[in-house]
Amino acid sequence: MVLEMKMLVKFESDWADEFSVYAFKIFEPQEWRDSVRQFKNSEPGMRYWNFGSNEGFEIEDRDDWLSNYEAIPITDLEYDSYKQAFGVGWRNYVEFGNFPDLEEINEGYDE
Repeated sequence: MVLEMKMLVKFESDWADEFSVYAFKIFEPQEWRDSVRQFKNSEPGMRYWNFGSNEGFEIEDRDDWLSNYEAIPITDLEYDSYKQAFGVGWRNYVEFGNFPDLEEINEGYDE
């Protein structure tokens, strides 16, 4: 049985040439693949992701939006380091910044 390495998924994009938005979250490999697949195969329509009081992205082209993400396999030792630096005891994941979660983006869309 081969165990897959966790995925460090980095997000980087610019909003209206005013903000550079950076975040990351660590996923189990299958969880990330499923999230991408569901996002790509979801109902057509505009998606939105807000990251401030009145700042947000309008998402029309899913492939273009996905190009803002980079998934990198990490070792257990690297994961432990990220968890120690960025983990919070009450949640069961490691995240930094306001990560644009694909499942949350999918939940709110205009038909």
